[in-house]
Amino acid sequence: MRKDKHPILPFFVEFVKFSTGFAVIVAIALFTLQVAAATVQ
Repeated sequence: MRKDKHPILPFFVEFVKFSTGFAVIVAIALFTLQVAAATVQ
């Protein structure tokens, strides 16, 4: 672990990537549920 001038930046980048991936997964899950509900009806 080396000292960085901006130690919060890598954490922020990882947080953004995690949030984006999580949002995509949630969106896909909701879309799948909508399609399944429409198919059942």
